[in-house]
Amino acid sequence: GIYGAMNKGIELASGEIIGLINSADWCDKNALATIANSFHPDIDCYYSDIHIVFEKFNAIKKKMASFNYYQGMPICHQSLFITKKVYKKLGLYDLQYRFLADYDFFMRMQMHTTFEFHYVPNAIIYFQEGSSGSTHQNTVAVESLKVAKHYLSIPGLALFLLYWIKDLSMSSLRLWMFK
Repeated sequence: GIYGAMNKGIELASGEIIGLINSADWCDKNALATIANSFHPDIDCYYSDIHIVFEKFNAIKKKMASFNYYQGMPICHQSLFITKKVYKKLGLYDLQYRFLADYDFFMRMQMHTTFEFHYVPNAIIYFQEGSSGSTHQNTVAVESLKVAKHYLSIPGLALFLLYWIKDLSMSSLRLWMFK
């Protein structure tokens, strides 16, 4: 699976910072240099906004990075560049999740309050809408709820459920439009 492959890549990586880009996604030509130039030994995770590509409609929508945990994965994993030391402290992606091991990992990072995050505004990453997760909404919804229940308080879980219902409705509409 995708997270098993990511785990193998992380284990083999020899650099200080690890970024994971899916097969249909890509980085702007300056994105990696921008991340590298932002490197500081006290920063554990670098992140940027993501540009969602709707190829069928020849459109791109910018999604700002956010730490709103009630909306599911706050920052797309394609725009996260995580230091090797974070993986050494927290372990790798949990393979019980087919689509949301990145969300689980991000929430684990958030629970570990000593990690420092740094926003890099000009590291532009493109995410291709229509990936496997966006076409398996029911499984994604179940996994989202499982992760949220593990990490969020009761009031936080209530907010998550409200967002989740809205997002599931919109995702179903988008899926119908793509078909």
